[in-house]
Amino acid sequence: MGQAESGARRYTVAEYMALEERSEVRHQYFKGEVFAMAGGTLNHSSLILRCAAQLMAATEPRGCRVFAESVQLRVAEGEYYTYPDVIVTCHPEDVDATRVVQHPVLLIEVLSDSTAEHDRLWKLFRYQNLPSLRHYLLVSQQYQGIEWYRRIESGEWQ
Repeated sequence: MGQAESGARRYTVAEYMALEERSEVRHQYFKGEVFAMAGGTLNHSSLILRCAAQLMAATEPRGCRVFAESVQLRVAEGEYYTYPDVIVTCHPEDVDATRVVQHPVLLIEVLSDSTAEHDRLWKLFRYQNLPSLRHYLLVSQQYQGIEWYRRIESGEWQ
């Protein structure tokens, strides 16, 4: 997840949101701790844009919105806020939102050496608790391929 911003300092969600409004660096929030997010490579950014462009063409005509990198996701209210690489949402509250998405149907993370394990394990576990989420894709930079996790009709993940 990265290094905590200032050691033992704990933030309220309101303090975290105020920090994000004035900061040039994005941060994740988890249970009072704030973690600076590392910048990506050119290849990382290119993959994000390519995924987002394809999804925009497929989902926006149906009233959905696609966001890349700079839009926050509320994973657990008051506990966990982060910035997935790509978010697709079709929920009316999110379509009109200005800063934070709460009801994603699809999330994408582009894997990097420093985040792959975190994205595969830690984030997957937490993202699966989002009731609206149907698909979680991990896109490799090392080879042509994706890992696709999906919620089936029974509610289980494959």
